[in-house]
Amino acid sequence: MCGDEFGRLFDAIDRDGGLYVVDIDSGTELEWWADVVMNTGSAFKVAVALEVFCQACAGSLDLDQVLTFIPERFPGTEFAIESAVEMMMRVSDNGATGALLQRVGQPQIMRRLAELGLRKTLIGADVPSELDAIFARLDRLARIAGFSSWMDLGTAAANNDHALPQPYVVRTDAAAISPAELGPVTTARELATLWAMIWRNQAGPPEACAAVRAVTGETGRVRIETGVRTLRGATFQGKGGGLPGLINNDAGVITLPNGHRYAIAVVTRARAAFAGEAATDAQLATIATTALETLGRTATSMCWRVRVSG
Repeated sequence: MCGDEFGRLFDAIDRDGGLYVVDIDSGTELEWWADVVMNTGSAFKVAVALEVFCQACAGSLDLDQVLTFIPERFPGTEFAIESAVEMMMRVSDNGATGALLQRVGQPQIMRRLAELGLRKTLIGADVPSELDAIFARLDRLARIAGFSSWMDLGTAAANNDHALPQPYVVRTDAAAISPAELGPVTTARELATLWAMIWRNQAGPPEACAAVRAVTGETGRVRIETGVRTLRGATFQGKGGGLPGLINNDAGVITLPNGHRYAIAVVTRARAAFAGEAATDAQLATIATTALETLGRTATSMCWRVRVSG
């Protein structure tokens, strides 16, 4: 069965996960654990970009307004809002993200998501503070296992080919640390649905949706885009996210050479710290291409709608 196939793909990297794919034009869908709440990593930033452009369309925000913040990857401290969105979406700069969140307001983002029916997607208001708190929690988990920090544990895992010796395995499933402690959350269904709405001009004014599409060109990064490159002539526009050794996600829109467009989200969480880390990016690509192949086999197959309860 199709569910077994996707279960094996997630099990191969020792990760829990969710998958949702929807044909943007026909509404045909494929799902696997699509409604399980998972952490977004930086994948939530598309919602920030959407709010920026919606407020600009409403006339309550000027894209040329200068924000003052310290970026992670660029020199300088003053940037136009439009440039900050580029920095957030193209290279996932958290300094830019924090400044944009403060400018547009987290409550406004949450209100818009709720109006779109995306009520399981929750984001915080202070990115730098959230990240500090997340890594403080992860450092405490690592110290219980005898490591000085989370990243020290990651180094040990890498030195052991990303498989820690059994006495040092740190469980990281939801029973060990809840999603609420690891930053913004969503589901595969809601994340892919947001992308589908942006492509259909349903997430806000058409001009705002077009602006989000324009700022999410091909990323040149790994994950789903790697798999899409094997489909000659296909393209992927999206935004991934993660936490080292724990969260690895990707979401966006795949456009095939024949014009078919699919919104997709693949979200994963390691069952143990750094489990499957080295192979996860490639496996996200495999999961995405397998989903497209499944959708393309036959319109009458049970695989058109895969649901596994959990």
